[in-house]
Amino acid sequence: MQTWQLRFNADKCKVMQVGRPVEGESYVMQDLNEISYPLQALKVEKGFRCWTDNKLKFSDHAEHAVSKTNQILRLI
Repeated sequence: MQTWQLRFNADKCKVMQVGRPVEGESYVMQDLNEISYPLQALKVEKGFRCWTDNKLKFSDHAEHAVSKTNQILRLI
């Protein structure tokens, strides 16, 4: 981080566990001052224009695409 002089932004860091969930598991990140920041655990996230879930299924992506298409059709 010091090499590129980037500031750590804990609000933009999230975690998605793929596979079997571990109950009670929490994830944290530490900055250069060793201050710990808890990471938000997600089950569904949009990345690279595609919605995916923690089981690597794209049903959420299809639902969002259909919903957006229906919104556009209602305007026409």
